[in-house]
Amino acid sequence: SQFPKEKKKFEKYNLWVRPIIRPSSYYLTWLFLRLGISANNISYFSLIIGTIGCMLLAFNTYKGMIIGALLINFYDLLDSVDGNMARCTNTCSKYGALLDNVVDTTMSVLLFSCAGIGVFNHSEQWINLSSVFILTNIDKSVFLFLGCWSSLGYIFPRLLGCMFQKLFSENRFIGREDVLGAPSSFFNVLAVNFYNITGLVLPMLLLAVIFRLLGLFVILFALINTSAFIVSVLLLIRKARRI
Repeated sequence: SQFPKEKKKFEKYNLWVRPIIRPSSYYLTWLFLRLGISANNISYFSLIIGTIGCMLLAFNTYKGMIIGALLINFYDLLDSVDGNMARCTNTCSKYGALLDNVVDTTMSVLLFSCAGIGVFNHSEQWINLSSVFILTNIDKSVFLFLGCWSSLGYIFPRLLGCMFQKLFSENRFIGREDVLGAPSSFFNVLAVNFYNITGLVLPMLLLAVIFRLLGLFVILFALINTSAFIVSVLLLIRKARRI
């Protein structure tokens, strides 16, 4: 079947998926098709790879954290492969769509939470320098809270979107375009790249780990995900009043 029009419109403005992930995914898709592996099995595999990556990010050495960040980025690649395979084999199903959403949501929760744990378990020079300038030690347990808060801030808008659809859609699917506006809008371009974990979030994670700036990554996305949550609530309330 054809590539979904809504997905195609939003990927057009994704600065990571469109030029890097999607073209690369076609090579792996060809390989897995030749091996006879199903799209759903790729989804299971991507969850395993992503979970291992998050555990390495949270609890391993510096080199292990880099490997973990690489595995998490490989999960992102596999996330595109399973959809390609389902469309190529004409095996798209509601179960496959549910499985894909379960994997994405699970990875969203693990990613930010494990990033916070990783900062807590490892020393970063910029944190020590910051302590000198503000004349007090930074309690690294703050990063545990920020990581968990980022995860909640990421999944809450999705939960609200599902509730909105159930209450107001009248059996019509409410997509991102209905709530947020045209995919080319400035807000949506930012959301696609810096809020959606399949955007620039994962390559930024890898760079943050390599340069020992994971703490800054956690702080940045705590702010981004909190802002996204607030904006989503306001937009959905405005949309509900107009229906």
